[in-house]
Amino acid sequence: MLDSECITPLPSDPKELADFIKTLPREVVEQFVKNWRGKTDALERDHAENRIFDALLRRLESGE
Repeated sequence: MLDSECITPLPSDPKELADFIKTLPREVVEQFVKNWRGKTDALERDHAENRIFDALLRRLESGE
């Protein structure tokens, strides 16, 4: 189990963050990007589904 004390906080400064990322192994960065894209894609799908459900609900409520 990870302890929050052993996790290095990411720098908030963009330059420092870029420098920090350069120190990480390529595999770590690639996995992070893959995870981020997966979560972003899932979030976009959820938003699209919500828009569809909202539109269907409006049609049902209006009697169309």
